[in-house]
Amino acid sequence: MKNHYSRSNGFRFLTLLGLFTPLTSDAYNIELLRNDKEASTHAYSQFEYRRAERKSGELKDLTFNLLAESINEIEKMGSVCEIELLRTFDGKLRAASLPNEINDLKNYRIVWRAHNLIDDLFFEIMEQTSEAYSSLLQYDVIEPSTYEINEMRELLIEKGISKFDLSMIYEVFQKHSIENPGCSINNWSRTANQIFQLTGNAFSIRLLNIAAKENGVLNWEEFKLVESFRSQAVENWNIQLRNYLNILKDIKNKSLPANHRDSDFKPNQLSSKIKNRKQGITYRQDLYYRYNPTQIRMIEDLLKKTFDRMDATKAEVVFTYKDSSEAIPVSPMGQYFLARKLLRKDMDELNRSTFFSGKPITHEDLIATSLETGLINSEIVDSVLKIDDLWNPEVKKWKKISNYAFRVTGTATIFLPPPYNIVSSMALVFLDGMIDRKSRKPSQADQDYDVF
Repeated sequence: MKNHYSRSNGFRFLTLLGLFTPLTSDAYNIELLRNDKEASTHAYSQFEYRRAERKSGELKDLTFNLLAESINEIEKMGSVCEIELLRTFDGKLRAASLPNEINDLKNYRIVWRAHNLIDDLFFEIMEQTSEAYSSLLQYDVIEPSTYEINEMRELLIEKGISKFDLSMIYEVFQKHSIENPGCSINNWSRTANQIFQLTGNAFSIRLLNIAAKENGVLNWEEFKLVESFRSQAVENWNIQLRNYLNILKDIKNKSLPANHRDSDFKPNQLSSKIKNRKQGITYRQDLYYRYNPTQIRMIEDLLKKTFDRMDATKAEVVFTYKDSSEAIPVSPMGQYFLARKLLRKDMDELNRSTFFSGKPITHEDLIATSLETGLINSEIVDSVLKIDDLWNPEVKKWKKISNYAFRVTGTATIFLPPPYNIVSSMALVFLDGMIDRKSRKPSQADQDYDVF
């Protein structure tokens, strides 16, 4: 039954329950959830926004404080996962006599996002969890058919899967159920992908679930839980709560300069721009979906190193002979071109390393990472995005560079060598990534600019 909120008793309940106590020093920094990256949202429509503001707008701060308390509570308990967060949050809403049905939760998410208390990534996590948890409670498992049992037995023989193998695969789901899922949803993606790697067939996931039940590895309630995850394709979620919070904690705004300005926190257009139209993934989402904190730091280091090379007070090429050596000074413009060429070389080497196997780095990743960490701010990138020529395949590459130079910063500024104009130099690095053909190899990519 739905709880009803009234202003007269809402704050009194929250105070009595201690829900507004100051966060402890070891608490998760909830300010990291605040959106200072995405200038626009793809999470909801204007109609949904107007409805959410009408129904839940006045509860924005109240409910967000409860969310903050919920995150810190699961952090302290060591159970940072989607369903635990949702259940904890739901419990706090009930205790405070606030609306807590699935539509109310959606309204809260929308008003939080509309007021930049959260970003699209956290919105996505909460939305998929809310839908999954609601379906979980209503799930009616399908009994294994005779055909499926026969198929399952053939699969076990074909792949040589023993009862011991099944117990190893499904051990993390034992003693869990739909009523008590714990953090088992975090393990499902790993388990489902493990099964797929083992069998090479998505249909085999249900067959192995059945095998675990038939062999006594899972009881009926545990079987029902994993089947509910499978039926909702939880393994296809792009990002999980723990990964998101860890990346925020380790990466977001970590490279802000000591003398940063308020405008450095202005949401930028690139983070919200769709990168993959087929999947509807933005540049920022792609960064979080594909990489972990260590990889993101390694990507950022590429651009840091490039800036250092561009800003070096001296650059030279040294020829070493049998009995002597000769140092040839590199001109400031040559130094600039060389730094960009070395960036492509560094990207190529990192892409070939085991750290980025199957996850090649692009120029867009460099810029998205630098925006996320605060190494660069949004102003220069937003100015690039305003130039329609960059997105028009009919305009030739050099024409795009020329138009960008004249219309944004002027040729006298954009081509001024370091150390006078590092930000504009970065803009051209970004420009390369936006307009170069995807098929060009790093070793070929800078031939147009090579002055050596």
